Amino acid sequence: MTRTPPVLLLVLLASVVAELSIGDLPFTATGLVGFLFLLPIYGAGALPAREVVRRRVATGWPAIALLGVAYGIVEEGIALQSLFSPTMYNGIGPAWGVRVLGVNGVYLVVQLLNHAVWSVTVPIALTDLAFPHRRGNPLLGRLGLAVTAVVFCLGVGLTAAGRGTRDPGYSTPPALLLAVGVAVAALVVAALLVSRRRPVRMAAAARAPRPSPRSVSAWLAGSAHSRSWRGRRTRTPRSCTARSRGRRSRAVS
Repeated sequence: MTRTPPVLLLVLLASVVAELSIGDLPFTATGLVGFLFLLPIYGAGALPAREVVRRRVATGWPAIALLGVAYGIVEEGIALQSLFSPTMYNGIGPAWGVRVLGVNGVYLVVQLLNHAVWSVTVPIALTDLAFPHRRGNPLLGRLGLAVTAVVFCLGVGLTAAGRGTRDPGYSTPPALLLAVGVAVAALVVAALLVSRRRPVRMAAAARAPRPSPRSVSAWLAGSAHSRSWRGRRTRTPRSCTARSRGRRSRAVS
């Protein structure tokens, strides 16, 4: 149960920071309904980004940012298709500058940075500040990650269904959708490589210094002197031995 509050907070913050805080949704009944529909895609998008990285490293902000960019491509490129549509939001192309190869270039840069920062990174950072004891630990198990992935796909489907009322009649070419899939896969792989656990290198054992010729000769000389000194102490002089024998013979007589 200790992992449930941070999970719920992150799911809520992902939608609040991304939509409500910048005024994209009004504080009305209609806005509340729209907020509930956005919870699956925003909440289930930020949560796996945190979990995938925190299972590998304690912080991993560069990897989280890369997954935030991947999330932005999925939402804007697949669910909304606003990266490519020239008529979305009353004409993104004319309002946001030149289109390059069917892509709204300026809009792409702005939205990917927006999602990487405000939809993913900032909600995760705020959740870490609210629950510092859970900062470097994962919040979901494998089953939780699988359920979150299903909810995210559901959110993408709901967002795509709502796109028909905003931009009817437009369909992204298959080549651009394929490019989106390749870009998302490349960003996920890059995030995994950035957050790869690096093996801890143990400090190499200090090598014993090689004895120099002077130290060897000094050790040999010291050893010889010590042995000779011990031999002198244990050796009994002959004069002392003769005197002791004479005393013993007198005592016996």
